[in-house]
Amino acid sequence: MLIAIPTKNRTAVFGRCLESLRDNADKFGREIKFLVVDDSDDGSNQGNQRVLETVGVPYCYYDRKAVADYASYLSRQAGCSPSLTEFAFRKTPNAHGAVRNFLLLRSVHEPFIMIDDDMVCKFADVPNRNDEIEYDLSPTVVYLKPTIIPPVEEAQLVDDDFIGKYEALLKKVPLVMGGSIGDSGVTHSYEYLKSSRFKSSRLLEQIAVAPEAMLQRLHTRQLLRATLQPKIVNWCSCVGMNFAFDPSHSFPPFFPVGRGEDVLFGGMLRNCFNELSGYCNFSMWHSPLRPDTEDIAILGQPTAPEFMYKLLIEVNPDSLEMFSQTLDFICKQDLTWVEEKHRKRIIKVLDKACEGQNFPELLVQEVDKVKGVLREAPPYDIPYDLIKEYGSLMTVWPRIVEAAKQYE
Repeated sequence: MLIAIPTKNRTAVFGRCLESLRDNADKFGREIKFLVVDDSDDGSNQGNQRVLETVGVPYCYYDRKAVADYASYLSRQAGCSPSLTEFAFRKTPNAHGAVRNFLLLRSVHEPFIMIDDDMVCKFADVPNRNDEIEYDLSPTVVYLKPTIIPPVEEAQLVDDDFIGKYEALLKKVPLVMGGSIGDSGVTHSYEYLKSSRFKSSRLLEQIAVAPEAMLQRLHTRQLLRATLQPKIVNWCSCVGMNFAFDPSHSFPPFFPVGRGEDVLFGGMLRNCFNELSGYCNFSMWHSPLRPDTEDIAILGQPTAPEFMYKLLIEVNPDSLEMFSQTLDFICKQDLTWVEEKHRKRIIKVLDKACEGQNFPELLVQEVDKVKGVLREAPPYDIPYDLIKEYGSLMTVWPRIVEAAKQYE
């Protein structure tokens, strides 16, 4: 099985991930090979290559220069503007979707599993799970249920043949999501709360809980995303830390700029993907190292993918072609109403939750403060140029995929 791994600037974490994948494959008699795209810009490249050699698993390795050369090849072969392939692989401080696009295109010949470099191949022993595949084809969203759990150490986790579980579902569907356990999805909030920007902001005055208590809560919080049995569903709500693809089916590109590319990809599947997807009944350990940076975006300034995801909720196109045309149209429009509509919706939810409840006065005051912040939030700075570029990329994406199939 091909395992595709994006990495950047953290050799120790990357090495831990590789070793755990190798040990799991040895334990369950699986043959694996690595496809690595290294987006490092701090001199970590040589260390990452040494780790790959030490682990002893066959691998292909691509650094930033190799990615740029590949982009040039694709634009020539696909007969499209170089700016579009450069956009697909764009280098920004948060380019998660860009490296995922590279892995998608370099894995067009065989099924593969994409795993983030801060995952460890150990699993939560979810109670009462079984391996009988369940079909749930309702039009409602099927999430990997997030559950807050007490802190868990890696030593408490178990081994599992996750490749076998992925393969069983990939025989039936082209995309399979795995679950996760650990510090998932809270790093951004943690960093923001550490930052001097938060401590000097007016938001601090509107929160009753002491910042130190909030930090401690985030630092120890662990989430369990899991299903009790494999599920086949209409589409997957994606959390990009571990999922598998059958590239004989067509997939859209990830949005290459900013964070939230996996959530947006899930929205794309919901709107434009005419295939079923699957959830695996395991939860892999996710334990990133805490970065020390305080370079955090100001709260309330959404990334482009977050806006795009909300836009998908409103537009709801049903094909990739229609979606690219829709993007070309909406990039000329004033869509600040989209964010305002969602703010009003959240306020209504808060009001409904308080109806008939005899909440303590302090809690009522806190809810009112949250509603006040929502009402006063500034409108979105809509990334019109990025939306238009993404629409243009979607238009030529099938030709780029065909060019990728010819690459040697």
